[in-house]
Amino acid sequence: MSVYPGSPLIPTTNLQFPVLFVVRQQKSVLSWQIPLAFRGIYQGTYTYQDVSRTLCPTESESTAEAQEEYMYIDVASLSPSSVRYELMVTRLQEFELLSDKPFNFSASPSQPQYFLYSFPEGVDSVIIKVTSEEVYPCSVVSVQDIMCPVYDLDHNVEFNGVYQTMTKKAAITIRVSVRQPACAGAAVIPP
Repeated sequence: MSVYPGSPLIPTTNLQFPVLFVVRQQKSVLSWQIPLAFRGIYQGTYTYQDVSRTLCPTESESTAEAQEEYMYIDVASLSPSSVRYELMVTRLQEFELLSDKPFNFSASPSQPQYFLYSFPEGVDSVIIKVTSEEVYPCSVVSVQDIMCPVYDLDHNVEFNGVYQTMTKKAAITIRVSVRQPACAGAAVIPP
């Protein structure tokens, strides 16, 4: 599932009174704010009004039957005036990466992406290759164990698993784990 808070109808460019979003699921909590602010290269601050976050998947994403899942979404701001926003929750149709099948996606600093990869029977290692049409300085490709939260932001992507920086191409070799025959792959773009 992805949550797209969208742009507030009244732009909240004031970092002093951001709109805060907290999503509580059965096994995880994810929070962010709008505007989303990052410290970038050369110590500049970059703010983003359009933000999307991918929620932790349920136990069995690959089952054909739809599962009912409950979540709680809290929205708050200490702004002295009313702030309007749009929140959209959608189910990702293509969340699982497949071997030998190219997969196209878009990511940005405020809209990181991550996907599930399950090792096929009899395969003990794979090379995950990422190619970008754009040149982003120090973008990051990360492979992590399946656990919540997935570290998919510029300031936390190195906390779990292995990662590699890239400009246009990257490749990471991963081996199947005895305790977990799947992994999460994340693409993170710095501000």
